[in-house]
Amino acid sequence: MLELIVGVNKSVVIGHDVVITYIGCKLINSRKSFTFHASKNGNFYDLFSVRYGERQALFGVTMFVVRKTKSDIVCWQNATGQISIGFDAPKNIEINREEIYTKKYGKKVA
Repeated sequence: MLELIVGVNKSVVIGHDVVITYIGCKLINSRKSFTFHASKNGNFYDLFSVRYGERQALFGVTMFVVRKTKSDIVCWQNATGQISIGFDAPKNIEINREEIYTKKYGKKVA
């Protein structure tokens, strides 16, 4: 799993051409729903929402919102406005991540 932290109206690039932008969070039926905008090669795709415990398939990558402990969520969201999103990445993204980590820190990812 690849985990990234992203703030409101900030973007994350997955692979070479997929851009995911975190729009914000809202409560629906007492559950937080996180809204994102996705584009590939500059082409606009619809907004989509992901709730805790749900996974969203997107351009061959499965995306989900990583749930921290309850106290972490309260402090972390109010203080920074950031959320943590996870990706069950295809093998090639995992390999690239490991190569980047090795180049940067000189050791393998555990």
